[in-house]
Amino acid sequence: MNLANKLEIAELLYKKGFNISEIVDLLDFKQNKQLVIHIRKNKIKQESTEKQSISNFSEESINKLKQFNLLDKIKEILPKVENTEESIEIPEILNIEQFESNKVEITYESEVARYKKLIKLEDKNNICSVCENKGFIYLPKKNSIGLKSHKCPKCGGKAIHNNQAVNIDPEILKEFIPNLKYRDIDFNLDTLRKGADISEELKNKVLFNDYLNLLDNMLIDFKNGKLPKKSYMLSAPDGFGKKYFVYQAIKECLSYDYNVTGLIDILEIQELFNNFRFKELLELLDSEMLFIDLSGGTKLVLTDTFRYILNHCENKGIPVIFISRSEKATIIQQKGKQNIVEWCDIFKENTFDYDFGHLENIGITGFFARDIYQNKQKAIKDFIKYSPMKMKGNSIVNTEELVDFVTKNPDELLINKNDFVVEKVERTKTLLELESGIDM
Repeated sequence: MNLANKLEIAELLYKKGFNISEIVDLLDFKQNKQLVIHIRKNKIKQESTEKQSISNFSEESINKLKQFNLLDKIKEILPKVENTEESIEIPEILNIEQFESNKVEITYESEVARYKKLIKLEDKNNICSVCENKGFIYLPKKNSIGLKSHKCPKCGGKAIHNNQAVNIDPEILKEFIPNLKYRDIDFNLDTLRKGADISEELKNKVLFNDYLNLLDNMLIDFKNGKLPKKSYMLSAPDGFGKKYFVYQAIKECLSYDYNVTGLIDILEIQELFNNFRFKELLELLDSEMLFIDLSGGTKLVLTDTFRYILNHCENKGIPVIFISRSEKATIIQQKGKQNIVEWCDIFKENTFDYDFGHLENIGITGFFARDIYQNKQKAIKDFIKYSPMKMKGNSIVNTEELVDFVTKNPDELLINKNDFVVEKVERTKTLLELESGIDM
């Protein structure tokens, strides 16, 4: 049996309730990923989560199984069903004239009036009285035929965010989210609020709540099957839920059968780009929604790599979310004067909808980012008791070696212009170098 035949049979069995592992074992696939990619790309849905009896297979399907001597094997796996006659209740037929008359009465204004009454009702059993935990409502379009979805005016979409579990085949989920920690734990705003690695004083700032609301609102859209209309770089320090947020977004996308990537490391993309392996690179980026991790590679990543990704997204109409520990100002400063114009062109203060070729930096930025890092550095300094040393990035350096980038406007941390002053920065020594006395 060749690969095309295997995938055809696999598709048939998956529709009839077989899980990925069972199909892989039955058809001797070398790895799960091959089958998972086929199912995702072709948006194949299961007719039932439980295996169906052989009587539910079409004659064509049965002949196909016979052709490859699989029918007997599959009969052994399928549940045995006794032939019993079941009474089927036929619902009452609606009065067509009454239905048509009711249909005419439904207008934008009448639906708004109805929802206003529902808003006043008390929620029961944690179910929103307006949207019934769908997170959205439908209203007739004002000036044209058809319906348009809107976020629930009562719960703001949070009902679906807080109550609807994502139901995805575990084998598929494992391919996209290998780490069990992120796979089994859903993103939780309250946990992030309590567990964020900052002082209580900073937690009580409005900017921290703005960050939480930003993640919450983006996830509400993902929960409603809506992809972002822009490309973003989400920046925040470690311990601020960036990966949990992205993996939850991936789960939501999978639940709506979007063709998405897992979380791709930027260095994986750069390696393919540097070695001219563009066929593999295009396969990696073949998606309806991209998620890319910059955390390990902001100092190493090249402008050309960024531009290639963003051009691909712009041409294909694909949104991308980068996650990063560093905000755009820090990334631009790390690169120095050589590519300043190109880097400033990648990041824009505000982008238009569907401008997927530029990045809008969201998350924890500016003075609030500075306050958090200073708070972290103070805690680390108190912990290691290293005096007169200070922390710079992840290294410990002598105070006289510390030379920072200086903006022309000292009151402005974010770079909004193409020009700024850069003082010469000596290479800082790591803790290992300082202790050993050896330059590395």
